[in-house]
Amino acid sequence: MLTHNNFAANTVNLVSCWRITSDDRYLAVLPLFHVHGLGNGVCSWLLSGCRMRLAERFEAGRAASLFEAFQPTLFFGVPTIYVRLLELSADAARRIGERARLFVSGSAPLPAQSNVPVNPPEIIYAPDYDRRRPGHLPR
Repeated sequence: MLTHNNFAANTVNLVSCWRITSDDRYLAVLPLFHVHGLGNGVCSWLLSGCRMRLAERFEAGRAASLFEAFQPTLFFGVPTIYVRLLELSADAARRIGERARLFVSGSAPLPAQSNVPVNPPEIIYAPDYDRRRPGHLPR
């Protein structure tokens, strides 16, 4: 069981390490019963004061319009979401990538085939905070 203090300590560390500020825009598509969605996403939003858009669920068919309308700088997803995002057109991916600061795949590793340059290349950034390498994931 996670205590309130566990959530608080985790949130302080994430906001500090990932440099989440009130200037960020967090698109929340993970269910709130999912520890990554609640413990990392919502709690970081509460502490940082960034703007958050809570989507009812992730729908691949609506993803491009959701990203375009909200223009998030932060996005947390699970591998299946990222696999679906890789199916977007190069133009849609480029627009998403122009605003992306930190996109995190949590709770499970991305599939091995995602560990090479991806097409479209702008969709996933390595969360190394200072250098972004479009289309690459850390090896």
